[in-house]
Amino acid sequence: MPGSHGPTETDELPRSPRGPAAAPALIVAFPRPGALPVPPHGEAVGRDWLAGIGIADSKVSAAHVVFSTRGGTVTVADRRSRNGTFVDGDRLEEGRPCTLSDGALLRIGHTLLVYRDALAPPLEPAPPIGALVGPYGLRSVAAELSRIERAARSVTGVLITGETGAGKELLARALAERLRPKRPYVAVNAAAIPEATFEAQLFGHEQGAFTGAVRAARGIVRGVDGGTLFLDEIGELPAAAQARLLRLLEAREVQPIGGARPEPVDVLLIAATHRGAEPGAESNPLRRDLLERFAFRVRIPSLAERPEDLFAVARALLEREGYPPLDPARVEPVALERLLLADWEGNVRELRNVLLRIVGRDSPSALTGASVDEALGAAPPPTDRSSSRRRGGLSLTPTRVREALERCEGNRSRAARELGVSRGALIRAIDRAGEREPR
Repeated sequence: MPGSHGPTETDELPRSPRGPAAAPALIVAFPRPGALPVPPHGEAVGRDWLAGIGIADSKVSAAHVVFSTRGGTVTVADRRSRNGTFVDGDRLEEGRPCTLSDGALLRIGHTLLVYRDALAPPLEPAPPIGALVGPYGLRSVAAELSRIERAARSVTGVLITGETGAGKELLARALAERLRPKRPYVAVNAAAIPEATFEAQLFGHEQGAFTGAVRAARGIVRGVDGGTLFLDEIGELPAAAQARLLRLLEAREVQPIGGARPEPVDVLLIAATHRGAEPGAESNPLRRDLLERFAFRVRIPSLAERPEDLFAVARALLEREGYPPLDPARVEPVALERLLLADWEGNVRELRNVLLRIVGRDSPSALTGASVDEALGAAPPPTDRSSSRRRGGLSLTPTRVREALERCEGNRSRAARELGVSRGALIRAIDRAGEREPR
């Protein structure tokens, strides 16, 4: 009988190298966060399956879909459901299995789920990291923050990497609150400080140290002594300016311009860059000696990599802006599906701008297909489920990824479209390729 036997050699579920406890799962992206293990092989599931985690969806049939786990992959097929089954926006042909790649988006009834090939317990959503919302997609960030907290006494510098608009400053604030609670916190855009005045602004100067220094100045670093200094976009600093940060990280002291001797300071330096964090990489302008001083590094995943978080992020963004709550009852699943499938090159910042164009302050916030189409442009036509998009998601070899990026001059969105995968799937493939390379 379907589902009555344990996994065999032919239907063994894929396991993650992150640990034996990780297993394939479906994360609920809408109407509220939750997660479900992939059902047993061949077992048809539907309305009661979702009700098990408190989701009542009358648009889901009693036996809506069936999952298969043979051959080390997971497939899904529609079981003559009343309202159909959709994968990445395309309706499945009844009874025809569709192989799921990591990050695939399923719509059954009014419920949206994101397939993950490896999710470790717990299955419950995680709380925000400060103001950074991510019920499931920020687990790697939370784990790294816990590691940093355990080493709090020895932490002098943390480097945060991530795409523009992903929330690096929000993470910096959360980290400062954990490591240096109720202490001074100053955020500085490093790229906005002219190189000629960088040292004076950060480390201070004595009276008469240079033309125009009519009085002494303590500088930003000494002014935040005991607290946290956040330097955003440190990768945009010229190499000479980066060299001046070495003393702060290595010796925990600064020497004001014109000062007779260095002065000790106790400052947690959190730096951020949208560039890579590997020494010597062409895209990484950080000096190797400076980069190596950051013993702790945290990468924030892009929004395209964590579509399961998008609705929760959208609700938090609107609440933060003072808008009426985004009620799931006023959200058209097809409209939200379109948002989950978007590239979001500008990440959370871009999502905020799109939401502000869609919702209004005069009535409860809603998301409709028409409003999303108006904000994003006309939706692309549906594709055949046997198209290269699904096949591409299963064959993102390092060679294919590298060649596509070369043809597209490093533009990830264009490369993803050429490969027939989502931008998030491409980014994950790039990260996996990087993890396999010798360090």
